Amino acid sequence: MSCESFAVNISKLIAQENAKKNKNNINLIIKQSTSITIIISFFLSIFIYFQVKYVNIFDVILF
Repeated sequence: MSCESFAVNISKLIAQENAKKNKNNINLIIKQSTSITIIISFFLSIFIYFQVKYVNIFDVILF
């Protein structure tokens, strides 16, 4: 799942709910999408933190 498609899908869902005048679902979609983004970012940050020694090897090779 790319970041670009995630934003497009969230916008589509919000637009659909806005056309239905359903404000409760809009708030729910925003809260859930924000939570998912924070969780994915957290785990990705942890993964990158623990893999930094492997990334550093490539940095030394290139420069």
